[in-house]
Amino acid sequence: MTNAEVTDVSARAIELISEIFAGKPEDPAPLYDELRELGDGVHYFPPAQAWFAFRYDDAQTIARHDGIFSSDFFDQAPMGIHDPTDPEHVRFIDFSRRLMAFNDAPRHTALRSVVRKAFTPNAVNRWRPTVERAVDELLDQFAPGQDVDFVEQLSIDVPVEAICAVLGVEHVDRPMIRAGSAGLASTFDPTILGDARDKAIRDALRMVDSIDSVIAARRAQPADDLISLVLEAETEDGENLDAADLLSQLVFLLAAGNETTVNMLSGGIYHLLQYPDQRALLQNDLSLVNAFINETLRLDTPIDMPPPRLARETTTLGETEIPEGAFAFQVLGAANRDPRRFDSPDAFRIERAPNPHMTFNQGIHSCVGAPLARLEGEVFFTKFLTRYPDFSAGDEPARLRAGHVQVRGLEALPIRL
Repeated sequence: MTNAEVTDVSARAIELISEIFAGKPEDPAPLYDELRELGDGVHYFPPAQAWFAFRYDDAQTIARHDGIFSSDFFDQAPMGIHDPTDPEHVRFIDFSRRLMAFNDAPRHTALRSVVRKAFTPNAVNRWRPTVERAVDELLDQFAPGQDVDFVEQLSIDVPVEAICAVLGVEHVDRPMIRAGSAGLASTFDPTILGDARDKAIRDALRMVDSIDSVIAARRAQPADDLISLVLEAETEDGENLDAADLLSQLVFLLAAGNETTVNMLSGGIYHLLQYPDQRALLQNDLSLVNAFINETLRLDTPIDMPPPRLARETTTLGETEIPEGAFAFQVLGAANRDPRRFDSPDAFRIERAPNPHMTFNQGIHSCVGAPLARLEGEVFFTKFLTRYPDFSAGDEPARLRAGHVQVRGLEALPIRL
């Protein structure tokens, strides 16, 4: 490749990534497609001072080689931007640096080992009646033929009600949980700065304080819920987590699945409206619901770009050298449509097999709450399609969210039940 070609490729990549970071267009898939096929699919973006990997194999390499690509860098990363003179910022940073997502082994192993025990297949099945009850109570509020905004009136509540019931925080203020979850997600977006970041941090910390009070109550009087289960758990080396570490992990469990599950549920219903043949396939055989969830997660990746990793040594992605000390982003929304890994990647096919999507990531930082998210999806879609088999598109068109680089999805989805 000539120097002129390198310059042309780099200039075009910067132009496209700039559009993505500006939140335009609302659907970045065409931009991802071009960036994936441009050069070797690995591009440097100077404003973020980071590399971006758009192909499946490179995203997988970042995930699986945690010895090279480190997560233990919170103070150095874009999401570590904070004001050391602001007590709320300082408190938020102390909370965030304890998250397993920002720790390498062996500390990551200890943090995850306590929480993981609550998400084994047997443990998750234990929560099925709780999730079913939460979904039934929500769906009971609506009647066939009613016009609703699926995002605002259904999908936004399902994960909150389900995870609050499982954790045992039924009496915690729901709007505060939603705002706190959205705030926490926003703090990991490098484009959220200034007053918007201050508000996100304040919203997240209100949620932290609320859950801290619930944990204190469960220490005094355990109950049949996830918080009590985790409080009793020990790390793999036989130790218990200290209070601050435990608080961070439990809050993250509460918040992390909210925005992403909203997108999974909304995206699933949207695709059923767009692909009547696939809808008929699913409605005629609800045993395909988990395959349907997988294809929804692949085609509408809830988190397009998880937090970056820090290269601990000089390494290579594709044909590109990533220098020691550089940040590298996985663009999972692009990796999940890589034609090198998926046939007809833009097609929505429920029976796609195998379907090795990267949505829950891989390696030591794969999503620990994935089994619960899948359970929520299985329970919701099964009950929804049984209650409202004739649902249809509403009078207004669906509207995609804009302005958020990492968490995409639908902002509005009018339907008739």
